[in-house]
Amino acid sequence: MNNSMAKAMTERYVEYLNTGKLEERAAKSIYYWVMNTIEAIFWGLGRVASFDTTLYANEEKIVLVYIHPTGKKYEYVYYSTHECGDSKLPIMLQNFVKIFNNIKYPLSDKISSPVFNAYYYDNRQKEGKYTGYYYIYVHVDMMPDKDEGF
Repeated sequence: MNNSMAKAMTERYVEYLNTGKLEERAAKSIYYWVMNTIEAIFWGLGRVASFDTTLYANEEKIVLVYIHPTGKKYEYVYYSTHECGDSKLPIMLQNFVKIFNNIKYPLSDKISSPVFNAYYYDNRQKEGKYTGYYYIYVHVDMMPDKDEGF
């Protein structure tokens, strides 16, 4: 096996560097981080085939919250290096969702096409730990035609 992930990371970085607008560049950065975190959840926490996460974002940080089927809560934090003031953050999040939901199917002839969906709610969390954060619901189903995991 070769290190195909290094090649893919380099290709993503070149694409990122060739993106001019701040809102689009930041959206790509968020997207890459979310996808890497989702993949880490998948491989590192027992290959759960279907799961949901919630992404909470404010001007300072983004938190991806995943609750494992055992009930244990995992929180992954991303601190943006982009200036994402309150007026730019919703645009960045909308752009992230567009990227996340833009999938060309079929992905593989080995398994049924996985489902990756993100839903942006253009408002802020009203209560709880993430009061005041924008939020995005993320759903991943690696094997939508099966009821059980691997």
